[in-house]
Amino acid sequence: MATFGDLQGLVYTQLGGSASLSAATKTSVRAWINKAQQRIVTRRPWWFLEREKEIYSIADEKSGTASTTNLNRAVGGAATSWNAANGITSGSLVRFGTDDAVYEIDSVASTTRFDLVSTYRGTAAAAATFVAWQQYYDLGSNVRAILNVRAMDTPEDLNFISASEFERTDPGYNNTGTPEAYTLKVKASDGNQQIALYPRPNAVRQIKVRYTTVVADLSSSTSTSLIPPRFHHLLVDGALAEADAFEYEQRQRYDAVFESGIEVMLRDEPKVTDRLWRRYRMWGGSEYDPMAGRLPPNYPRS
Repeated sequence: MATFGDLQGLVYTQLGGSASLSAATKTSVRAWINKAQQRIVTRRPWWFLEREKEIYSIADEKSGTASTTNLNRAVGGAATSWNAANGITSGSLVRFGTDDAVYEIDSVASTTRFDLVSTYRGTAAAAATFVAWQQYYDLGSNVRAILNVRAMDTPEDLNFISASEFERTDPGYNNTGTPEAYTLKVKASDGNQQIALYPRPNAVRQIKVRYTTVVADLSSSTSTSLIPPRFHHLLVDGALAEADAFEYEQRQRYDAVFESGIEVMLRDEPKVTDRLWRRYRMWGGSEYDPMAGRLPPNYPRS
């Protein structure tokens, strides 16, 4: 297994040795190696980038009453527990009384106070019933592409639907039950992917998400690439294909070696049947025929 420092040393050797290279060139070498890594990991959803995470849906929150004021964003609560554990956080949705309007929560000040994104347009009430829920669940910063989403209590794979189809299916946010589908959006504040379930879960449910992880640039000399060790040499070839010290034809030769190495990686990748079996065993479905499962459209084929 080659460390980032090892890879730099190999590139330095091909460029004439570390002692002959300027600091600027060495900085470029690090960038070239990372560019080669990104060229590989973004080529397809590789098996070695697959990860899994769990999310738990949160049931609708209805405890207590809410006080609202027309044309005001502030909402007060009595006997309420407005916190993230109950799904009350920035971005959550809320409906008051018999009003069909749905409001988005901007910020939560305490267990008895939150502010809406827009002003309340309904009739003022001192003790209104309400229902609030978390519409989207954050998947974190390391998710590159979703491969599969599964409700573990069914257990069934959920179908992906677009955000527009999601809105058309339940424009009033009225449907609750066992999730059958999901949609995704990008959180504006940090660029993380978020997932919403349809219909909205009416209880706490375990959802498992399989995804390909984001690959960060190598930085420390002791860090190692997520690419399988037997293919670490491709990072050297890919870096040398960027080296401006070489003539164009020589860089092209390195690039051809780099591309042929990726073809070997493709042939080396485990077959779909092996990966399906591994996936269903991991998800606890030993009684479930792996070949009867549905592959999502972007799941890697052999």
